[in-house]
Amino acid sequence: MALLSEILLGIVSINGLTSLNSSYRLIESYNNWNYEILTEKEKALAIKSIILNLAEGRGMENIDSAEDDLDSIGEFIKSSLELDDNDETEIENLESLQSLFNEFSEVKGKKVEKPEFGSSHFIIGLEDNYEDEFEEKYNKVNENFETLRSYVQEYIAEEKVTNENLFTRLKFTSIGFILLTIIIVSAVVFFVIKAIKTSINDVILVLKEVSQGNLNVELKVNGENEFEVMKKELKVTIDSFSSMISNVSNLSDEVSEKSEDLSLISNNLVENTKAQLLNRVINKTSYSNIGGRPLKFVFI
Repeated sequence: MALLSEILLGIVSINGLTSLNSSYRLIESYNNWNYEILTEKEKALAIKSIILNLAEGRGMENIDSAEDDLDSIGEFIKSSLELDDNDETEIENLESLQSLFNEFSEVKGKKVEKPEFGSSHFIIGLEDNYEDEFEEKYNKVNENFETLRSYVQEYIAEEKVTNENLFTRLKFTSIGFILLTIIIVSAVVFFVIKAIKTSINDVILVLKEVSQGNLNVELKVNGENEFEVMKKELKVTIDSFSSMISNVSNLSDEVSEKSEDLSLISNNLVENTKAQLLNRVINKTSYSNIGGRPLKFVFI
C-alpha cells in the first residue's frame, strides 16, 4: 500500500497536480511560472489547462487516454482509502490525491478557456522554451503509469494467490469439520442404540424367566430414560406378582396344616364312634358273667 501511494504521488508531482500549502501553489516542477490559484474552480481549470496544453503543444492525440488513466487512478484511490491497513501518512496522501482528482473530474469533457484572473494572476499556458522540459516530464508520466500498471497486475496476482490459498484452507477446514461432525453424530447414535438394545435384551430375559415361573429374577435399573423407567415398572410388577404368589403359598401351607389337623381329628372321631357302636352292639347281643360284670371291648 505504501508503494502505491508513493507511485501516485510521483505521478501527480511530475504533472504539478498536487498542492502542499493553503494558497494552493503548484509544486516545484512548475515553480518557475510563479502563479497562484485562489479558488477551487480556478485550480481545477489550471489542472485541466496543464494537461490540455501539454497534449496540444506536442500535437498528441492521446489526451482522452490520459484522462481515462487518471479516472482509473481516481477510482483506485477511492477504493484504496476504504482499506483497513492504511497508516496516517498513507491516508493523508491518498485523501490529497483524491481531492485533486475530484477537482479535475469537475471540468473533464468541458471546453476550457484560459481564465482571466486579473493583473495579479498569471494566465496559464505553455511557453515554447519549456516544451522540451514538459515532453520529458510527460514521458516520465507514461513510464510511471506503466510502473503503476505492473504494480497493480502484481498486486492482483498476489491477491489471487492469497485468495486461492484461503479458499484451499477453507475447503479443507470445512471438510474436516464435516468429518468431525459425522464422527461425533455416529458415536452418539451408536451409544444410544447400544443402550436401547441392552435395555430391551434385559427386559426380554426377565420376561422369559417370568414365563417359566421364576418370579425371583433380578432386574437392574440404571438412569431415568424411557427404557429404564419401563424396566423399573416391570420390576415393580414382577415384585408384586412374587409377593402375591408368596402370600398364596403361605395361605396354602396354612390350609394344608389345618386340613391335616382336621383330618386327624376326623379320624379320631370316626374311630371313637366305631368303638362306641361296636361296644353297644356287643353289649346288646351277648353278655358274659365273668365277675358278674358284662364284657367291654375297648379299641385303641
